[in-house]
Amino acid sequence: MKTIKLLTLLALAFSTTITNAQTKCDVFHPVARGNLNEAKATISHILNNERITISDVATGTKIKYKEASVFDDRIELTFKKGGSRILFFSDIFGDKNIEFVACKEHRVFNAKSSADYYNDYIDNLAVINIYFSSDLEMNTFKVSSSTRELADALYFIQNQLNITRYDSLLTAFKPLVEHYLSLKVKPSLSEKQREYLIQAGVCNKQKDYEKAIALFNKAIESDQTSYPAAYFNIALISAQLQRYEAAIFNMKKYLLLEPDAPDARSSQDKIYEWKMMIQENSALTN
Repeated sequence: MKTIKLLTLLALAFSTTITNAQTKCDVFHPVARGNLNEAKATISHILNNERITISDVATGTKIKYKEASVFDDRIELTFKKGGSRILFFSDIFGDKNIEFVACKEHRVFNAKSSADYYNDYIDNLAVINIYFSSDLEMNTFKVSSSTRELADALYFIQNQLNITRYDSLLTAFKPLVEHYLSLKVKPSLSEKQREYLIQAGVCNKQKDYEKAIALFNKAIESDQTSYPAAYFNIALISAQLQRYEAAIFNMKKYLLLEPDAPDARSSQDKIYEWKMMIQENSALTN
């Protein structure tokens, strides 16, 4: 039995301040703007002209490069003493929905995984960190315009990767859908899944949208078809965060599982709306 979906989503605050025992952070959500060439040009300009340091998360070592070249699928860093390092965008992002966090103490610009959002804010699960030398003002803990521009450019590229990835994931999801639709008795929720769903609803009401998405994903991690409404909820929250590709992907999963749902028509209409938003966002800087 499907439980009640979220009925409302509160207005999104795009920048919040996080406080813990060690530091304060300015969290913001990037927006995919423009086109691929503009995104590459922005990344190249900032990496080659701003006072920044790139750090390898796996080893903790700094990558001291002379020049950065940006291609459709990768960044190539040329070293002063010869040689180079290639950073593929697919490796940097993996399958994470990234968020950007700037912290005064660490002066760090990093990519966070929403799947582990409720863990330590400072932990970085991406391949690289990008440190700006003077990114944060002493008292405001606000990120600079350069950081935001770089975040938007990286996020645009991640969205392009996601479009291809989402198509393949939907194809892989369809056998599960066929099995689910063939069942006379649909799978029931476990108590742990219910716990995650209740907590996701609370986080949504508290405007902690990233954590809400993470908890909805946790709820369906063990069984991808036991709660189709989770995809509906993730879609709506993703749209609030202006992650329209992710919103479309999750709404399609919901409609595959619930093709005869009472809200199937309005859900499909949401997909059309989000497609228009993607086109409008792209046109803003074209």
